[in-house]
Amino acid sequence: MNKKTMFLIVCAVFFVFGLLIFNSIRSSGFRLVESTPKINGEISTSTGTIKLIFNKKLDSSLDYNEQIEGENADTVIGVNVEDENLLLVMHPLKENSSYDFSVKNIRSVDGDTISSVPVVFTTKYIPFTQLPKEQQEFELSQTDRGNQENTLQQHLPFQGEGFYLSGEYTSNEDGETIFIINAQILFTRDDLANRTAALDKYKQMIAEYIQAKNLPPDEQLIRYIINEPPANPS
Repeated sequence: MNKKTMFLIVCAVFFVFGLLIFNSIRSSGFRLVESTPKINGEISTSTGTIKLIFNKKLDSSLDYNEQIEGENADTVIGVNVEDENLLLVMHPLKENSSYDFSVKNIRSVDGDTISSVPVVFTTKYIPFTQLPKEQQEFELSQTDRGNQENTLQQHLPFQGEGFYLSGEYTSNEDGETIFIINAQILFTRDDLANRTAALDKYKQMIAEYIQAKNLPPDEQLIRYIINEPPANPS
């Protein structure tokens, strides 16, 4: 083996070794690993909380409510820290809308900082049963974060026959946090022949579900959202 060949082999070994060190350093850096639901894409209008998952435990001493910036920053009701997770509790999302905001200065317990995580998405109606499994499990795991007296939250989200219920927190005119039920009504083509009768039927089914949880339906704040079937192709 001549000297030139030996030199090239040594250079290749050092290159590979350096690349491994670089990748190791990069992989150990503080970063966003994933989110539930997936941000920077399309999410369901039923989404009540966005979970940002990092690779290090977060510094819970920071007030992340002060770190939300951007055009739609007021969409976020509040921010909670749970170990490596940052939970963004959202106001009710409008269907077929775009949202754009960022979370600034996210810090790990060992002092590493991410200057900004952009959260950009559009919304559409997606039935609960069609959500990714991890999002279904996350939504079902969420408990009441704003009003411990509202026990219906413990039973949401719920997929019924022709309707889907989810719970959200928002503010009334006095700035008080209130709990509202988003009732998405899934009209069939047959329902279109008599919309009023169909809506009354689904409202009665929703009231019966709430009553079955030993709660008075008339005392719940319910927002009805009608989802019609797609038009017949021409």
